[in-house]
Amino acid sequence: MAIASCTPPAFLTTISKAGCRVRTGAVAHVIVQRLGHEFNASGEAPNPIEALASWTPLLIATNDTKIVRTPQLIGLTAPAGEATTTDDTLDGSPEVIDYPGVQVTGRYADLPGDIIAQIKELEKEADGTLGVYLVTLDGRIAAYKKADGVYGPLPIRALAIGDPSIGGRGVRDEGALNFNFKAGYRKYYTLVDVDFDPSADLAPVEA
Repeated sequence: MAIASCTPPAFLTTISKAGCRVRTGAVAHVIVQRLGHEFNASGEAPNPIEALASWTPLLIATNDTKIVRTPQLIGLTAPAGEATTTDDTLDGSPEVIDYPGVQVTGRYADLPGDIIAQIKELEKEADGTLGVYLVTLDGRIAAYKKADGVYGPLPIRALAIGDPSIGGRGVRDEGALNFNFKAGYRKYYTLVDVDFDPSADLAPVEA
């Protein structure tokens, strides 16, 4: 959590008037990438996040910029972040002591074992080195906004995929895909309207 300065500013930080609403809606896919890559609309070699041409080389990359997209997910959600407080204080008044990370959980259905194994390989990546983009059902991409026109993946930790259930007659075999966002991630979380269909155009490329 942020530690308050002993010397407060001369006045409170202005809270701007809210413009457009930020509502993610249903998430269809997660795109995973190692941290470090940037989309930059005005760099030396512009690669705006909105353009499909900026993404297609990443599907077949053989370095840290490579992206991999999960199969379709069901009901991916993240709870609202809540502060951890204590009333173990001199006068019993509550005090904020921490802001824990947020666990994101989605489900997959009827995936073959080889696909589960491929996703499970991501668990071997060093913790704290991966990031994600979220692909919404209506075709937007959620990314980490670093500056105007500059985006990267949202940092995550503890990515894991569990074994699916054996559903029984007329029931899907479902399993869970989980990862964690660091507390405060929504300060940089931005939904981008792109010029292509990320669910169709960023489908896995066969090796």
